[in-house]
Amino acid sequence: RLDRGAALGAMVLHEVQDAEHDVHGDRSKLKSSTSSLSGAPAQYISNSSFSSAKQIQTSESERKVIAECTEQAYRMSKQVVLGHNTVLLQRIHVQSVLHETRKSMRGCVMMLLTLVFFVLYTTSSYLHEEIVKGFLMHVPLQDALLEDLPEILSIEDVWSWMERVYIPTFFRQTDMYGEPLSPDEWSRVLHYSQLQGSVRLSQARSIKTFCEDEITAHLLCYPQTEPSSEPFGLPWDSLPAGVNLSAITFQDEGFIVQSSESSRGRRLRPLREEMFRWMPPAGSESTTFRFYLDRLSPLQEIRQRLQYLRARRWLDAQTTQLQLEALVLNPEGDRPKIDKVKVTFYFSRGGGIFSTLRFQSVSLKPWKNSLSLTIDILFLIMLVTFTVLTFHGLIGDARRGEVKSQLQLANVAAWINVGLSWASVGLFHIQNTLGEDVVGILETLASAEGEEYHRAKHDIHEATEGMLVFSSWFHTVSTYMVLLLMARSFLYLECQPRLALVLKTLKVASVDLMHFFLILMPTFVAYGIAGMCIFGKHVDEFSSIHRAIGTCFKIAIESEFDWVKLTSEFTFTAASWVWTYVLLIVLIMLNMVLAIIMDVYTEVRSENTQVEPIWGSIAFAMKRLWSRRQWVPTEVVLECLEEMPEVFTTTELQMALLEMPDWQFEWLKTAARAKVQSLSAGQDEQFRMQMLAAMIVSSDMSQKSLLRMLQHREKTEEEERPKARPDEVCYEDIVQSMAVQNHWMMNVQEQLDQIRMIQRGATISSAAAAAASKLASS
Repeated sequence: RLDRGAALGAMVLHEVQDAEHDVHGDRSKLKSSTSSLSGAPAQYISNSSFSSAKQIQTSESERKVIAECTEQAYRMSKQVVLGHNTVLLQRIHVQSVLHETRKSMRGCVMMLLTLVFFVLYTTSSYLHEEIVKGFLMHVPLQDALLEDLPEILSIEDVWSWMERVYIPTFFRQTDMYGEPLSPDEWSRVLHYSQLQGSVRLSQARSIKTFCEDEITAHLLCYPQTEPSSEPFGLPWDSLPAGVNLSAITFQDEGFIVQSSESSRGRRLRPLREEMFRWMPPAGSESTTFRFYLDRLSPLQEIRQRLQYLRARRWLDAQTTQLQLEALVLNPEGDRPKIDKVKVTFYFSRGGGIFSTLRFQSVSLKPWKNSLSLTIDILFLIMLVTFTVLTFHGLIGDARRGEVKSQLQLANVAAWINVGLSWASVGLFHIQNTLGEDVVGILETLASAEGEEYHRAKHDIHEATEGMLVFSSWFHTVSTYMVLLLMARSFLYLECQPRLALVLKTLKVASVDLMHFFLILMPTFVAYGIAGMCIFGKHVDEFSSIHRAIGTCFKIAIESEFDWVKLTSEFTFTAASWVWTYVLLIVLIMLNMVLAIIMDVYTEVRSENTQVEPIWGSIAFAMKRLWSRRQWVPTEVVLECLEEMPEVFTTTELQMALLEMPDWQFEWLKTAARAKVQSLSAGQDEQFRMQMLAAMIVSSDMSQKSLLRMLQHREKTEEEERPKARPDEVCYEDIVQSMAVQNHWMMNVQEQLDQIRMIQRGATISSAAAAAASKLASS
């Protein structure tokens, strides 16, 4: 079989060499070199229909297997012929090059538009956010407020921190040299910003009841999930003599729920997202006790109001949360910014007090300058263009009945991109509308007095809160929009062959990575749970399952951990956890991920050895754009190819497209030859073995079919051949035949005699009648 296959391969190469010597001759050599291997056997087998019932019938499965093997040999041999020929081209390869080039050009255009859209969106977001200015505002204020804040453990520490740190920071009424400031300059924060309205203190409380458990039924409990709205605090007549009640607006201020301010409820941000379930919840408007410190009040009055709260025991065992909210306006720069500074204390039922410090800032003007407005206009034009193109693609697919193509990843990303972009525009518009309301309230605070001023200092918190809610949504949408645009640009890498290697590597490796992660993730989570059980009670990073998994991920990526802190308790158990985790996860499994990706990339790269670099694609696009008037459109070339045979020479193609410029023809010819060579690139030995095996299988199965037909023909001829009989039987047959023949001859003789007698009698009668008539006349 190997000798036979080698002979067939030698015959193919011989035909190739003959075809190369005679380019302009007849193509019968190419056809004979391929059809001799596959055409005749396949055609013979497929047309083998026999009329006689005794003739053999080849089964359908046999015919299918033989046809597939023969077709494979035919296809491989043709690739070998065309791959070694410099003047022959196959129509299907040229058509494939044209279709791929058209798709690549469209993909490059879409990638360029997506990159422009990405640049416009990120530039617009950067100009609107003013991240640097926000950072410069937050960091100094954060450093000022964080003094002793992490060390707060009791209610006394909270009151002390408010008197020593919070009040001097937000209610400064003297300059840096100790000189008093005018009331308009009061409450300057770090010299350049100013407190607006008042500081709002909000408290959420729980009920006090006996514990429900039978063991602790005799003790008082403060369930943090059951809020209380009951008035509280010491009565007025029980207050110490040093408390100045004249600083209080009305009796029981801060110790009763004031429901007339607003009907809108809010939720506070937790200390840590993963620990929110363990923290006391925030109260609604109907269960929130509020107290205000006005910025226009003298500093002594502010301290007296704070002393009043402390004397009446505003914070006690029933307190679950305490919020201090301040609105700081920074007028510096092109756009004034208002910053909400919120300090939250969580009174844990475990006995501790946790705190958080949050900053939220938003600009009160939509555009910084004319450049920002121009960028937004260009972004809006690009968004309208993308929307029209997306809907145009949907309508085109609907007309062709290919609506399912919209479910492709690139189209889905385009729809999400358009949707989030319009959502960003809507949120930006709502934010600016609410910003106008905030600006109006700020103007009222600057000029109003009396009741109008007191109403405005309450409204400024509610208006700013609503504006910040939409600003937060706008920031979230902007974040995911940037990531989505990056992913969408990543999908268009297929338009460039060299860049497509990265995307193809990820696609091919995704199956192996998915199976690998089925092993990695349970192992990773198991180590996270084990780490929480071992270190959770004395290491903050492992205090919850979420933080433990996050810490394990950090150790896996950075390969850094605090050995002394982890092994401070249960040294042997902690050491076994650390050693096995580093060995199994960090050293083995993470390196296996890299090995899978690199192995797939090597394989993909070997299959695509002749791919065009990105600078070659750019040069081709620029040259095509420069000579766009001489460029023959792809549709014209495809129509011309439909009229040409399956295999043709380069001269015939050039004669059929006389108007095509020389450089375009050379590019098409080179690309078509590269397409043929890429079919077997990187796997030459495997390609040859497959071709040889296909030829051998086709030849053997064809030979078996011919042998079966020859055997059947010999058997049929033998059955139809007359058998030899004994002489006696032959003599009897001859005698019987002679007797039958004699009998029939005698019968025939008798019938002839009767006919003669009848004829003779008729003659005598006619003669007598003639004689009688003659006598009568005489």
